[in-house]
Amino acid sequence: EGAPAPSGSDLREGVEQLARVFDKLLAEREKGQTGGKDVLGKAITEVLEIAYRKAWVALSTTGTGEAYAAAIKEFVLACVTAYKSGYSIAALNLELYMNQKITGDEKLDSVLTLSDGEKKARQTWIELVYLTLNHRGFAREQAPPKPDDHMGLENLVRVITDAHKRGYTLDTFKLEESLRTADTGPPSPELERLNKAQKSIRSQFMRIVFIANEIAANANAK
Repeated sequence: EGAPAPSGSDLREGVEQLARVFDKLLAEREKGQTGGKDVLGKAITEVLEIAYRKAWVALSTTGTGEAYAAAIKEFVLACVTAYKSGYSIAALNLELYMNQKITGDEKLDSVLTLSDGEKKARQTWIELVYLTLNHRGFAREQAPPKPDDHMGLENLVRVITDAHKRGYTLDTFKLEESLRTADTGPPSPELERLNKAQKSIRSQFMRIVFIANEIAANANAK
């Protein structure tokens, strides 16, 4: 799923160090040493940074298995927390910018700096979650304004959300899609390569939207 991922031992080392930083922050919060929305914003962005990199490392090393799915869920949970807390996407992007260098190690921070393409992909993930939560009417009283649909994702979000409400899972939805397209005949090799890339990205987007729906449904059920 998705575009080529950042990888390598330096990146994995950076992800591990980011995880240790977040664990330390959580421990400090539990002891009452820190507090307030500034800390919440920092915690959210650190989870987003860690989970985003973990997802790509997992995808490039073990594929779309449990580690990849767990990292995507961590990312979505952080987005849901931001949404519930009233952060607009613009405010969340500001938090990400302000907290982008969190290890304090110049070498690691240089390795962990996202490219423009990686930032755009992360932005798309965030927009998918926000559009999903808006479509569901989640946390209506605290919800930020409806995000702009820069990527034309709203129709996909609506289709997946409606499917989730009808009881579909990601796997059953993808199976039905594949059955619907099975009779169209084999594409040309060039089109097949293009279709494979597009399907991979679409599959990743579908996973994010399904997870956002599951989290929102479980939260509303409590």
